[in-house]
Amino acid sequence: MEIPYKIKVSVDKDLENPGLFSLPSPFPKGKNLDSYVFAFFINPEVLVDFNQFVAVMSHELSHLLLFSHNNGHGHVCSPYRLTGATIEIEKATDITAIIIGFGHYIKEARKRDFVNEEGILLTRTLGYLSDQEFEFIYDCFINNRSKFRKVPKKKRKTFIQKIVETFKNTFI
Repeated sequence: MEIPYKIKVSVDKDLENPGLFSLPSPFPKGKNLDSYVFAFFINPEVLVDFNQFVAVMSHELSHLLLFSHNNGHGHVCSPYRLTGATIEIEKATDITAIIIGFGHYIKEARKRDFVNEEGILLTRTLGYLSDQEFEFIYDCFINNRSKFRKVPKKKRKTFIQKIVETFKNTFI
């Protein structure tokens, strides 16, 4: 996979989310995106664990991949307005990160136990997929990767569409 764009990664201690994908401003819709710098902001907490860092970076890279797929006319969403449509975009981004090969890192980083200010042990889940959704996608694309590779390239889009339909009928 090649991402022919310039990306600047910064650590932001004030970032509430694990990561954030930011577009150049002002954004030149429909123009060549190669000359613009895209920014990824990373919460320093994710730097503690390699798997978590890779999971967050793969999610942010997937935003860029999905966004640039149509030369800048792809999806854009704000993490500060989690509407139904935005959550679907975030789920698609999580799924993309799994499909392009980061599923093992995401699986290792998804669940993290922590103690809150009141001393209560809680579990934080990284990403937007429910446990059932994650396991379904992981099983389809990671556990059955050899099946996916056996599907002729011309038929992979149809194969993925069938998985998406199954996913929608099961979870949505």
